Amino acid sequence: DEIVSLGIPVIEDCAQAIGAVYKGRKVGSFGKLSCFSFYATKVLSTGEGGMVVSDSKSLLNKIRDFRDYDNKKNYTVRYNYKMMDIQAAMGITQLKKLNSFVLKRVNIAKRYSSELQEFCNVPSLRYKGREHIFFRFPIQIQGSIPKALSFFSERGVTCARPIFKPIHKYLQINGFPNTDTVWNNTISIPIYPSLTDKEFCKVLDVLKLYLKRNT
Repeated sequence: DEIVSLGIPVIEDCAQAIGAVYKGRKVGSFGKLSCFSFYATKVLSTGEGGMVVSDSKSLLNKIRDFRDYDNKKNYTVRYNYKMMDIQAAMGITQLKKLNSFVLKRVNIAKRYSSELQEFCNVPSLRYKGREHIFFRFPIQIQGSIPKALSFFSERGVTCARPIFKPIHKYLQINGFPNTDTVWNNTISIPIYPSLTDKEFCKVLDVLKLYLKRNT
């Protein structure tokens, strides 16, 4: 909000947030440009690729020019970023189901929150002026993360750190104790629209088994 009020052009990173709402508006409707990812693990997937949206025709024309290098009148740096027709068809089909995808994620998140809140820290389900889509459901646990992930894997449940590594660790700089604490205590548990009730109950049983042993 502060940046927009200063008149600075904003590029929204909505890679994992398609369908989310902020102050009554869909994410992707605030920036000069807004970028979405359609990678295999995202809310909508075409295998790879993504989408850029804007209300600026001139910017969209530049992006269209930038993504296709062939048969151009002038020479400048361009790339082969075209999406295949079959990928586009997959995306359009899923776009029609976006609301149901989001609703299923939200309902799974509510069940997780209800079942796990007495054992560990879980995400808040309500944020003022925001509607979460729960691309991930991170929880904070006790004990070694690698050992915890092995514990889950051995019992047929795949969990992971929400991010591979914080940026400051790549830069080899210190001074981010809160980030380190969260990274060393947080895992992301399975949440996706096709998660069956049987699978959900299995995940829950394994999580509770671990949490009861490590609290």
